[in-house]
Amino acid sequence: MFAVIDVGASKSRIAFCRNLRNLGQVEVFSTQADFSGQMSMLRKRLHKMQNKGSLRAVACGVAGTLDAKKNRIVNTGHLPRWHGKYLGDALRKVFRAPVFLENDTALAGLGEARRGAGRRYAVVAYVTVSTGVNGVRIVDGKIDRNVSGFGIGHQIISVINQKPQTLEHFIAGAELRARFGKAPEKIASKSVWKDVERYLGYGLVNVLRFWSPGVLVVGGGIIAGEKINLSNVKRIAVAYARHYAESCPFLKAQLGDYGGLYGGLEFLSRMG
Repeated sequence: MFAVIDVGASKSRIAFCRNLRNLGQVEVFSTQADFSGQMSMLRKRLHKMQNKGSLRAVACGVAGTLDAKKNRIVNTGHLPRWHGKYLGDALRKVFRAPVFLENDTALAGLGEARRGAGRRYAVVAYVTVSTGVNGVRIVDGKIDRNVSGFGIGHQIISVINQKPQTLEHFIAGAELRARFGKAPEKIASKSVWKDVERYLGYGLVNVLRFWSPGVLVVGGGIIAGEKINLSNVKRIAVAYARHYAESCPFLKAQLGDYGGLYGGLEFLSRMG
Protein backbone atom coordinates (compact mmCIF):
# COMPACT_ATOMS: atom_id res chain seq x y z
CA MET A 1 0.00 0.00 0.00
CA PHE A 2 1.20 3.51 -0.86
CA ALA A 3 -0.05 6.98 0.07
CA VAL A 4 0.11 10.06 -2.14
CA ILE A 5 -0.69 13.50 -0.72
CA ASP A 6 -1.12 16.91 -2.33
CA VAL A 7 -1.09 19.85 0.08
CA GLY A 8 -2.24 22.98 -1.70
CA ALA A 9 -2.70 26.43 -0.27
CA SER A 10 -6.43 25.89 0.20
CA LYS A 11 -7.22 22.20 -0.44
CA SER A 12 -5.43 18.96 0.45
CA ARG A 13 -5.93 15.59 -1.23
CA ILE A 14 -4.89 12.11 -0.19
CA ALA A 15 -5.22 8.68 -1.77
CA PHE A 16 -4.16 5.25 -0.51
CA CYS A 17 -3.11 3.09 -3.45
CA ARG A 18 -2.52 -0.66 -3.71
CA ASN A 19 -0.13 -0.14 -6.61
CA LEU A 20 1.67 2.67 -8.41
CA ARG A 21 -0.63 2.62 -11.43
CA ASN A 22 -4.03 3.60 -10.04
CA LEU A 23 -5.11 6.23 -7.51
CA GLY A 24 -8.11 4.55 -5.99
CA GLN A 25 -10.40 6.70 -3.85
CA VAL A 26 -9.32 10.29 -3.27
CA GLU A 27 -10.29 12.26 -0.16
CA VAL A 28 -10.33 16.06 -0.26
CA PHE A 29 -10.26 18.34 2.78
CA SER A 30 -9.37 21.93 3.60
CA THR A 31 -5.70 22.58 4.21
CA GLN A 32 -5.31 23.59 7.83
CA ALA A 33 -3.60 26.90 8.53
CA ASP A 34 -2.23 25.32 11.72
CA PHE A 35 0.48 22.72 11.04
CA SER A 36 -0.51 20.41 13.90
CA GLY A 37 -4.11 20.57 12.72
CA GLN A 38 -3.04 19.28 9.32
CA MET A 39 -1.18 16.36 10.91
CA SER A 40 -4.30 15.53 12.91
CA MET A 41 -6.41 15.47 9.74
CA LEU A 42 -3.93 13.13 8.05
CA ARG A 43 -3.82 10.88 11.11
CA LYS A 44 -7.61 10.50 10.99
CA ARG A 45 -7.46 9.45 7.36
CA LEU A 46 -4.74 6.92 8.10
CA HIS A 47 -6.88 5.35 10.82
CA LYS A 48 -9.72 4.93 8.33
CA MET A 49 -7.57 2.76 6.05
CA GLN A 50 -5.54 0.78 8.59
CA ASN A 51 -7.31 -2.50 7.83
CA LYS A 52 -6.08 -2.29 4.22
CA GLY A 53 -2.44 -3.09 5.00
CA SER A 54 0.75 -1.33 6.01
CA LEU A 55 2.27 1.50 4.00
CA ARG A 56 5.39 0.97 1.94
CA ALA A 57 6.04 4.63 1.10
CA VAL A 58 4.45 8.09 1.05
CA ALA A 59 4.90 10.88 -1.52
CA CYS A 60 3.73 14.36 -0.55
CA GLY A 61 3.63 17.52 -2.60
CA VAL A 62 3.45 20.78 -0.66
CA ALA A 63 3.10 24.40 -1.74
CA GLY A 64 6.31 26.23 -0.99
CA THR A 65 10.09 25.91 -0.87
CA LEU A 66 11.82 22.95 0.80
CA ASP A 67 15.32 22.69 2.21
CA ALA A 68 18.06 20.79 0.36
CA LYS A 69 17.24 17.57 2.23
CA LYS A 70 13.55 17.82 1.24
CA ASN A 71 12.49 17.60 4.88
CA ARG A 72 11.81 21.12 6.19
CA ILE A 73 9.56 23.82 4.77
CA VAL A 74 11.68 26.93 4.23
CA ASN A 75 8.84 29.12 3.04
CA THR A 76 5.24 28.80 1.92
CA GLY A 77 3.66 32.11 1.15
CA HIS A 78 0.03 31.09 1.70
CA LEU A 79 0.60 29.04 4.89
CA PRO A 80 2.77 31.29 7.07
CA ARG A 81 2.34 29.13 10.21
CA TRP A 82 4.02 26.26 8.38
CA HIS A 83 7.31 28.13 7.88
CA GLY A 84 10.28 26.21 9.29
CA LYS A 85 8.27 23.07 10.06
CA TYR A 86 9.93 19.68 9.57
CA LEU A 87 7.14 18.27 7.44
CA GLY A 88 9.05 15.15 6.41
CA ASP A 89 9.72 14.13 10.01
CA ALA A 90 6.12 14.89 11.01
CA LEU A 91 4.73 12.72 8.20
CA ARG A 92 7.09 9.85 9.07
CA LYS A 93 5.77 9.98 12.61
CA VAL A 94 2.17 9.87 11.38
CA PHE A 95 2.52 7.21 8.69
CA ARG A 96 5.49 5.19 10.03
CA ALA A 97 6.80 4.71 6.51
CA PRO A 98 9.44 6.27 4.23
CA VAL A 99 8.30 9.76 3.17
CA PHE A 100 9.39 11.69 0.07
CA LEU A 101 8.61 15.40 -0.15
CA GLU A 102 8.50 17.57 -3.26
CA ASN A 103 7.01 20.89 -4.28
CA ASP A 104 3.35 20.46 -5.21
CA THR A 105 3.72 22.11 -8.62
CA ALA A 106 6.69 19.89 -9.43
CA LEU A 107 4.63 16.77 -8.74
CA ALA A 108 1.65 18.10 -10.71
CA GLY A 109 3.98 18.80 -13.64
CA LEU A 110 5.45 15.31 -13.38
CA GLY A 111 1.94 13.86 -13.46
CA GLU A 112 1.04 15.87 -16.57
CA ALA A 113 4.32 14.94 -18.26
CA ARG A 114 3.89 11.22 -17.65
CA ARG A 115 0.12 10.69 -17.70
CA GLY A 116 -1.46 13.90 -18.93
CA ALA A 117 -1.20 16.52 -21.65
CA GLY A 118 2.61 16.35 -21.94
CA ARG A 119 3.05 12.59 -22.12
CA ARG A 120 4.24 12.57 -25.77
CA TYR A 121 7.02 15.11 -25.21
CA ALA A 122 10.56 14.77 -23.86
CA VAL A 123 10.85 18.33 -22.49
CA VAL A 124 7.73 19.65 -20.75
CA ALA A 125 7.20 23.05 -19.15
CA TYR A 126 4.28 22.97 -16.74
CA VAL A 127 2.81 26.18 -15.32
CA THR A 128 0.02 26.42 -12.76
CA VAL A 129 -2.12 29.52 -12.22
CA SER A 130 -4.15 29.07 -9.07
CA THR A 131 -4.01 30.67 -5.61
CA GLY A 132 -0.40 31.32 -6.54
CA VAL A 133 1.68 30.83 -9.69
CA ASN A 134 4.54 28.41 -10.24
CA GLY A 135 6.03 26.02 -12.76
CA VAL A 136 8.43 23.15 -13.34
CA ARG A 137 10.56 21.74 -16.14
CA ILE A 138 10.27 17.99 -16.75
CA VAL A 139 12.98 16.34 -18.86
CA ASP A 140 12.69 12.72 -20.02
CA GLY A 141 9.98 12.04 -17.46
CA LYS A 142 11.93 13.45 -14.50
CA ILE A 143 11.77 16.70 -12.55
CA ASP A 144 14.70 18.73 -13.84
CA ARG A 145 17.64 19.00 -11.48
CA ASN A 146 17.66 22.13 -9.34
CA VAL A 147 19.10 23.53 -6.14
CA SER A 148 16.29 25.53 -4.53
CA GLY A 149 13.24 24.51 -6.53
CA PHE A 150 11.45 26.63 -9.11
CA GLY A 151 9.63 29.89 -8.49
CA ILE A 152 8.49 31.31 -11.80
CA GLY A 153 5.55 33.15 -10.21
CA HIS A 154 8.07 35.52 -8.62
CA GLN A 155 9.69 36.57 -11.89
CA ILE A 156 9.66 40.37 -12.18
CA ILE A 157 7.76 41.49 -15.26
CA SER A 158 6.97 45.13 -14.46
CA VAL A 159 8.05 48.07 -12.33
CA ILE A 160 5.44 50.41 -10.86
CA ASN A 161 6.58 53.52 -8.94
CA GLN A 162 10.07 52.01 -8.79
CA LYS A 163 8.70 48.87 -7.12
CA PRO A 164 9.23 45.58 -8.98
CA GLN A 165 6.03 43.63 -9.64
CA THR A 166 5.94 39.87 -10.11
CA LEU A 167 3.86 37.68 -12.38
CA GLU A 168 1.90 36.50 -9.32
CA HIS A 169 0.94 40.07 -8.54
CA PHE A 170 -0.97 40.34 -11.82
CA ILE A 171 -2.56 36.91 -12.28
CA ALA A 172 -2.62 34.82 -9.07
CA GLY A 173 -6.01 33.96 -7.61
CA ALA A 174 -5.11 35.34 -4.18
CA GLU A 175 -4.08 38.66 -5.73
CA LEU A 176 -7.22 38.90 -7.87
CA ARG A 177 -9.38 38.21 -4.83
CA ALA A 178 -7.59 40.90 -2.83
CA ARG A 179 -7.82 43.43 -5.67
CA PHE A 180 -11.47 42.93 -6.59
CA GLY A 181 -12.94 41.70 -3.30
CA LYS A 182 -14.42 38.51 -4.74
CA ALA A 183 -13.43 35.02 -5.79
CA PRO A 184 -11.79 34.97 -9.25
CA GLU A 185 -14.56 32.80 -10.70
CA LYS A 186 -17.05 35.58 -9.85
CA ILE A 187 -15.12 38.29 -11.69
CA ALA A 188 -17.17 38.93 -14.85
CA SER A 189 -15.22 41.82 -16.38
CA LYS A 190 -13.76 40.83 -19.75
CA SER A 191 -11.12 43.54 -19.48
CA VAL A 192 -9.79 42.00 -16.27
CA TRP A 193 -9.33 38.62 -17.95
CA LYS A 194 -7.75 40.23 -21.02
CA ASP A 195 -5.18 41.73 -18.68
CA VAL A 196 -4.61 38.34 -17.04
CA GLU A 197 -4.10 36.76 -20.47
CA ARG A 198 -1.64 39.51 -21.40
CA TYR A 199 0.48 39.20 -18.28
CA LEU A 200 0.39 35.42 -18.42
CA GLY A 201 1.65 35.70 -22.00
CA TYR A 202 4.53 37.90 -20.84
CA GLY A 203 5.47 35.41 -18.14
CA LEU A 204 5.33 32.49 -20.57
CA VAL A 205 7.68 34.32 -22.93
CA ASN A 206 10.32 34.02 -20.22
CA VAL A 207 9.45 30.37 -19.55
CA LEU A 208 9.83 29.55 -23.24
CA ARG A 209 13.12 31.39 -23.59
CA PHE A 210 14.65 30.00 -20.39
CA TRP A 211 13.42 26.39 -20.60
CA SER A 212 12.99 25.83 -24.37
CA PRO A 213 10.30 23.12 -23.96
CA GLY A 214 8.70 20.90 -26.57
CA VAL A 215 5.28 21.61 -25.05
CA LEU A 216 3.89 24.07 -22.54
CA VAL A 217 1.14 22.68 -20.29
CA VAL A 218 -0.89 25.18 -18.28
CA GLY A 219 -3.10 24.15 -15.37
CA GLY A 220 -4.51 25.35 -12.05
CA GLY A 221 -7.85 26.70 -10.91
CA ILE A 222 -7.67 29.98 -12.86
CA ILE A 223 -7.10 28.09 -16.11
CA ALA A 224 -9.72 25.45 -15.36
CA GLY A 225 -12.26 28.21 -14.75
CA GLU A 226 -12.61 28.74 -18.53
CA LYS A 227 -12.03 32.52 -18.36
CA ILE A 228 -8.59 32.28 -19.95
CA ASN A 229 -8.20 31.60 -23.69
CA LEU A 230 -4.83 29.95 -24.29
CA SER A 231 -4.95 30.89 -27.97
CA ASN A 232 -4.91 34.56 -26.94
CA VAL A 233 -2.05 33.87 -24.52
CA LYS A 234 -0.06 32.12 -27.25
CA ARG A 235 -0.51 35.05 -29.65
CA ILE A 236 1.08 37.32 -27.06
CA ALA A 237 3.96 34.88 -26.55
CA VAL A 238 4.53 34.55 -30.29
CA ALA A 239 4.77 38.33 -30.60
CA TYR A 240 7.74 38.39 -28.21
CA ALA A 241 9.31 34.95 -28.64
CA ARG A 242 8.33 33.80 -32.13
CA HIS A 243 11.10 31.22 -32.58
CA TYR A 244 10.30 29.57 -29.25
CA ALA A 245 6.51 29.92 -29.21
CA GLU A 246 5.30 29.20 -32.75
CA SER A 247 6.29 25.54 -32.78
CA CYS A 248 5.51 24.89 -29.10
CA PRO A 249 1.96 23.66 -28.37
CA PHE A 250 0.14 25.43 -25.52
CA LEU A 251 -2.06 22.76 -23.90
CA LYS A 252 -4.45 22.74 -20.98
CA ALA A 253 -3.61 20.30 -18.20
CA GLN A 254 -5.66 17.09 -18.39
CA LEU A 255 -5.45 15.68 -14.87
CA GLY A 256 -7.23 18.50 -13.08
CA ASP A 257 -7.07 18.45 -9.30
CA TYR A 258 -5.38 15.03 -9.29
CA GLY A 259 -2.22 15.96 -11.20
CA GLY A 260 -0.12 16.11 -8.04
CA LEU A 261 -1.39 12.73 -6.86
CA TYR A 262 -0.54 11.07 -10.17
CA GLY A 263 2.83 12.81 -9.99
CA GLY A 264 3.30 11.26 -6.56
CA LEU A 265 2.70 7.80 -8.03
CA GLU A 266 5.26 8.49 -10.76
CA PHE A 267 7.75 9.84 -8.22
CA LEU A 268 7.45 6.71 -6.05
CA SER A 269 7.73 4.42 -9.06
CA ARG A 270 11.14 5.95 -9.76
CA MET A 271 12.32 5.48 -6.19
CA GLY A 272 12.43 1.72 -6.74
